[in-house]
Order: sequence, then C-alpha cells, then structure tokens
Amino acid sequence: MSSRPCSEDLPLKQKLFAEIERHVRPQTILASNTSVIPITKIMEGLRDRSRALGTHWWNPPYLVPLVEVIGTAVDVATGDRLDHRAA
Repeated sequence: MSSRPCSEDLPLKQKLFAEIERHVRPQTILASNTSVIPITKIMEGLRDRSRALGTHWWNPPYLVPLVEVIGTAVDVATGDRLDHRAA
C-alpha cells in the first residue's frame, strides 16, 4: 500500500475528457468529481464545453443523498437534462 499522497493530474484529465467526448453522443453530460482543479480548467479543451459540469458527493452516500453540481465558466443550461429525483 502506497503512502504517497494523491494528486490530480490536469493534463491527464483534459486528455481523458477530450477522448471521451469523441465517443459519446452530443447530448451526453460530461462530469468530473474534483477537489483541487477548477472544472472549467479540466473541460477547457472540449469542443462543446456547455455539456461539462463538476460534481461533489457527500459521504457516506447512503446516509447523505446529496450531490453538489458545479457549472463551468461557460453558460451551462443543464437543468433540463438532469434528473433531480432522489435515488
């Protein structure tokens, strides 16, 4: 087991989301759970940044059924595409 602290890798996340975008439908929302890197920075390489958002989950999820949804600096209109019902 490694005792190395975890860090987020911006270039890797940007490359990953650019690749994902090439393989999903245009209406697919692309989301990342990030604590350090601004979601706008992660998604800046997308062709359509209006489909990007960040999420923060509260733990433990079985006791706290809450997800914070963070938009990017791009004006995002995702409300009509999100299901707001509790799981």
